[in-house]
Amino acid sequence: MYKEYKISFESESNNAHLLITYLAICVGAVILDLETHYIEPKDMYLLCAFLFFLFCLPAILVHIDYYLVNKRDILRWNSTDNRFIFKHGDEIREFSLNEIRAVTYFKSIPTARGYRRLYIEPVDEYNHAILTLNDGTKITITSLLMNGQNINFPIAPEKIEIRQGLFRWVIGPSLKKSKLINE
Repeated sequence: MYKEYKISFESESNNAHLLITYLAICVGAVILDLETHYIEPKDMYLLCAFLFFLFCLPAILVHIDYYLVNKRDILRWNSTDNRFIFKHGDEIREFSLNEIRAVTYFKSIPTARGYRRLYIEPVDEYNHAILTLNDGTKITITSLLMNGQNINFPIAPEKIEIRQGLFRWVIGPSLKKSKLINE
């Protein structure tokens, strides 16, 4: 039986819930201050702008980027025979667990170091992995595609590498064949 992964409203909200919380706090603080005038409006706007650029903007950029990478992708995994089907646009790639040569995870610093529940910044909710197959094909799988979960496939630990960093736009498209795309 195949388990299917694709971007949905649920997967986007699972990744962005901390981002939504920060945005709600900023908007709520501005509305509250408009009523109480506890802080000068100019100072409140500067504080909210600072918090937005520090916490929210990087997460928004990562979210948009991850969405664009996997927006129409579908990953199906059959846990019985460890077979995968990855659909990216018109391309369909089938492979088995044994065909995965390496998996490189890209995570935020707290997540990469194992501080799983100490999320401070909204970007800590995001991660992505690049599966490198034996034929050189690289498949990018983001946390939006995986519904905010880590990839929990039974991959041998010696094939896994964890790196710190979330901004994947330097990596390229989600399905990269070494013969077709030489970047």
